[in-house]
Amino acid sequence: MVTMETGEYTASDGSGLCYREWKPDGYETIVVNLHGIQSHSGWFTRSCEHLAQNGARVVSLDRRGSGRNEEARGHTPSAGQLIDDLKVMVERLRAEDPDKKLHLLGVCWGGKLAAALSGLHPELVDSLILSSPGLAAKVRPGLLDCVLIGICSLVWAGRLFRIPIDRAEMFTSNPDRIEFIKNDPLRLDRATARLMAESKRLDWLLEGVVRQIQAPALLMLSGRDEIVDNEWNMRIFDRFGSAEKQIETFDNACHMLEFETDTAQYFDTLVRWIKKHS
Repeated sequence: MVTMETGEYTASDGSGLCYREWKPDGYETIVVNLHGIQSHSGWFTRSCEHLAQNGARVVSLDRRGSGRNEEARGHTPSAGQLIDDLKVMVERLRAEDPDKKLHLLGVCWGGKLAAALSGLHPELVDSLILSSPGLAAKVRPGLLDCVLIGICSLVWAGRLFRIPIDRAEMFTSNPDRIEFIKNDPLRLDRATARLMAESKRLDWLLEGVVRQIQAPALLMLSGRDEIVDNEWNMRIFDRFGSAEKQIETFDNACHMLEFETDTAQYFDTLVRWIKKHS
């Protein structure tokens, strides 16, 4: 039997941050799911439920300023705070279940956070799973916006900029999921100058710790991805310090593997990897 509940945990700065959790009876392992720049934990209910049905306790986080976290929408104090938000939950889960393996599953922008924590604190992560990760993006702000973001991050950190993923069709070709994205009131279409700047800072931080990633790592790529750069993702992935690295490519899939009409191959790949490393 799998139960799903929503909850809130306290970050190191006292902020309350929301999450969803699936906890099956007699679970064998733990998975922490991290969403992308526009999405939130509610986009991943199908994969989280599937993993739970296959023996994993799954915790899907809402990044601060996203999802059901209503305070300071689209904002963050720093990249370091976002990493620490994740670290607090991972340490809590490891303390609750010290005999269980813990897997980080980072999707799109969440892949940057997952990889950064794995490099900074390799002792906390038993395996790393990156699904269409935003380690290298195709979609970026224009030159003028980049200049404005840099200036505003110093003098007007809360100024909002449009996130340059401007069509639901960039995520998926599945009509039902396209409508879901378009009608999602929690979808984040704007981010502050500070979050935009700290996203770039996260790239620089990851550059410095990429070889310190030691956990077995799985990279899953979508062949028709309009949002992230698969070639550069593979180049960065090749520099991980992990002794075991695996790449799976879903040739006909769009960015969000979760939203494909047929998710069987994606879900099966997740389950096999997690069971192998639990």
